[in-house]
Amino acid sequence: MLMFVFHITIFLGLIALVAGVYLFTWSSKIENKCYKVFAWILGLIVTILSILGLFCTGMCGIQYQRAGYFEKPMMTRMMDIKNKSTMNTLGMPSMMDQKSKKN
Repeated sequence: MLMFVFHITIFLGLIALVAGVYLFTWSSKIENKCYKVFAWILGLIVTILSILGLFCTGMCGIQYQRAGYFEKPMMTRMMDIKNKSTMNTLGMPSMMDQKSKKN
């Protein structure tokens, strides 16, 4: 599930980038000075924000991949979290508690 959200975010960022660049270049064809400046500034802002958004999404995707979030399905991770919280409420040590005691 997380991988699909990542892909959707990347493609929406690319659509915003294309729209910003199009608006930026289209502004040079406008003859009215007021609209030309507004379209140029808006196109520049959309382009810069989409590039920054794509960069941040890419960095977060790399961090999630390194942490191993893309290798397990979401339901498996949710079951792991549920089992850990159930063990803690029953007073049973979890795997993390046992590892920290060994060190």
